[in-house]
Amino acid sequence: MVEDNDIEECVTPSNSYYSNFVPENNSNDSIKGVGEFKDIDLSDTYTHYTISVENSAVNGGNNEKEGILEYILDSKLYLKHHDNLELSCITENINRNSKDFGHINRINPSLSGFGLGSISKYHRLLIIISFALSFISNFVGHFIREPLFTTKVNIQKSFGSSTLQLGYLDISYLTLYGIGHLVTPFVFSRSYVITFVSIFHLFLSITHFILFLAESLGWFIMIYGVTGFSCSVLWLSIYNDLHTWLPLKHRFILLTIWCCSSELGLSLGTIMCAHIQTETRWKILFMITSFINFVTGVLLFTCYRKPPRNSDEPNPLELTVPETKLFDPVNLSKDNINNIKQYFKGMRDNNSDVSGVCKNMVEMSTKVVKGHLNVMKRIKYLFIYILGYTCLRSARNCFAFWISFYLTTKLKYSIKSGIYATFVFQMGSCLGSLVAGALSKLLLKKYHLLSCAIASLFSFLLCPFIYFIEPDSVWKTFTFVFIFGLATNCTDLLITTRGLKTLCESSQEGAEADDYSVSLGTTFSISTFLSVLYGYISTYIAHHYGWDKMFLYLCVLMLLSTGAFGVPSRKEILGYIQSIL
Repeated sequence: MVEDNDIEECVTPSNSYYSNFVPENNSNDSIKGVGEFKDIDLSDTYTHYTISVENSAVNGGNNEKEGILEYILDSKLYLKHHDNLELSCITENINRNSKDFGHINRINPSLSGFGLGSISKYHRLLIIISFALSFISNFVGHFIREPLFTTKVNIQKSFGSSTLQLGYLDISYLTLYGIGHLVTPFVFSRSYVITFVSIFHLFLSITHFILFLAESLGWFIMIYGVTGFSCSVLWLSIYNDLHTWLPLKHRFILLTIWCCSSELGLSLGTIMCAHIQTETRWKILFMITSFINFVTGVLLFTCYRKPPRNSDEPNPLELTVPETKLFDPVNLSKDNINNIKQYFKGMRDNNSDVSGVCKNMVEMSTKVVKGHLNVMKRIKYLFIYILGYTCLRSARNCFAFWISFYLTTKLKYSIKSGIYATFVFQMGSCLGSLVAGALSKLLLKKYHLLSCAIASLFSFLLCPFIYFIEPDSVWKTFTFVFIFGLATNCTDLLITTRGLKTLCESSQEGAEADDYSVSLGTTFSISTFLSVLYGYISTYIAHHYGWDKMFLYLCVLMLLSTGAFGVPSRKEILGYIQSIL
């Protein structure tokens, strides 16, 4: 066991071993090396923080880890010889405001998978709490969307809008949703992810309260756009953040559960809409979503503490530090306020005048465009994958946005039955998330591109059954809607969590660490922008040529999607056939 008296301040390391890692003529402020060390027995009162290292040096035939600590480091310390320890390392205090010093050790290689069993009880609880808050945020981010999509009949009655005018609501939402995905990887700093997420929840609380008071279609079109932008930032920011700290051993399962919160939020949001719109004033929905966003924003702002980063290193280093409180609302709020001040201070320093603001905007826009174009150029089949995903999302969005309206106005279902059709669609989508996880982990775990193509083909084969929906067969309608939601969301999730990641990993030309994050933003933004166009076309067809022609248009989109996903999976198809034979 390493005791407190085994730690000493080290102004100049006396052991010559350190000369391999500390540059000559360095002052105390620049010593940040990490040397060779042995296993150290850790107390349960310490928390493990994984530290990645930047390079390796060779000393006496042995590979030695050397790198720069990622945390804010101040005081120079080193571990004295302890029992049979040959030499430990140089490390530094990780908290400027604390006198608690950290230790470094090499963890057992069998624990390098960084599973939940390899970490302390405190760390495990921290991950559970942070994941639960992320789950709630994603749940709420989708829960609040249903009032936007299920109130079209009441909006039409209240404002006398045509079907074509109602289509502007979807255009506004999807356009700003796409912009959010486009700028999130570049504009919103990963250092302040949850700070931004909590602010956007509070912002949504204000905008949805405005919808409660709104008396014209114009307000709804504008707020729908604001909601679309905010929801895209929420989803992509948290999704990228989860990749940095979820235990590697369980990351895909936890991400699948987290994605299920989307469909769960949409499903419960639909139930709420069905009851409130038939029992009381329909605008009460926006008062409820405003309050829920406010509570979620406050929870994240005061209770979320980000767990330490995970590591892909084969023999990662771990920094163990004394535990802090799991719940410390006051200090966490202060930290978030300081994050906001630092972010805007940096913006103010970089944009001290009008010309500086314009220059910064141009540079940021150029960076965003070049970043996305660079990824599309380097990753093979990404462009055709984006086109296929666009067709899939366009067909799925069009079906989800209009199925309730179609059943209510054309087949004369009650408003509640029409909304429950949307609920059934979301329940099918929720099950589709679990099916996607089973496909990729159990049945086709080595053939991710093939699984995307198969799921897309199944979705296409379901499309013609939409013509068998009848006014007097509610259960037949609900069955089709459920299966269609399951198939399309299973395909969607396989593409975003497995297909794109496989394409990035198989890229041979200049692969970069953030390729998956950027390609995800590229795919979402382009597909959403094109979905606006495709969505308008579908609304135009329904308005001028009838709903049957619009459903034929959806079948064509699904056919194009299946063809696009089949192209990159050709090698996997051949490999799978050979494995069977």
